[in-house]
Amino acid sequence: MVKKIRVQKWFCYDFSSTDQFLEINIYKAMGSTQNILQKYFFDIFLREQKNGRMVNSTQTLENLCIFTETSLLLGTVTHEYMCHVYPPNETVG
Repeated sequence: MVKKIRVQKWFCYDFSSTDQFLEINIYKAMGSTQNILQKYFFDIFLREQKNGRMVNSTQTLENLCIFTETSLLLGTVTHEYMCHVYPPNETVG
């Protein structure tokens, strides 16, 4: 983990008109990060496969977002099964 932040706006969430905050954990993406995600989660929505069925994870992670150095590349809203991808150029898409 690189740091923890408290914000009122985050991908698909806006609590700026309230006194609510989101606590966001920031992690550095690297090979070992990918290995951890693949070890514990079945898909991008951080679900698990148990007894041949997909179930929501009991882990504390949700709403995975992936950034480049300058912008959002991918954002998810786990409970809605939403995934938005923003390729930085046409060759990535």
